[in-house]
Amino acid sequence: MIDGRLPVAPKVLFGIVDVRDAADLHIAAMMAPEAAGQRFIAVSGAPLSLIQIAGTLRGLGSIGSRAPVWQPPDWAVPAMARFLPPLRQFVSRIGMPRLASSDKARTVLGWSPRPVEETIAATAESLVALNQ
Repeated sequence: MIDGRLPVAPKVLFGIVDVRDAADLHIAAMMAPEAAGQRFIAVSGAPLSLIQIAGTLRGLGSIGSRAPVWQPPDWAVPAMARFLPPLRQFVSRIGMPRLASSDKARTVLGWSPRPVEETIAATAESLVALNQ
């Protein structure tokens, strides 16, 4: 989204977690005897839509200035994807939210992830730095 190749933001939801928080959760699980044999989900909160992520990117100034500002209706995305290849990856995910909760990691391990806005900003800044 930061390079402008995604001109619109289809209504698709994503669970977000910072890689640093995922690493912290792995370490916490390895260190806690009560975590033995269990699985823990790492998400920072409720899923975000692409348009919400784009809004956060736009709030970063020049880094997010090319992020999409329009969320097309679901029915229009498959037709648009015929002419806009970056949209093709989202067609099968429209209307299919993947909900997950990290409540178990929070309660059993005391895990506390960063705010999603911080994760989105750090990711964008890292991608820009890697491209230069």
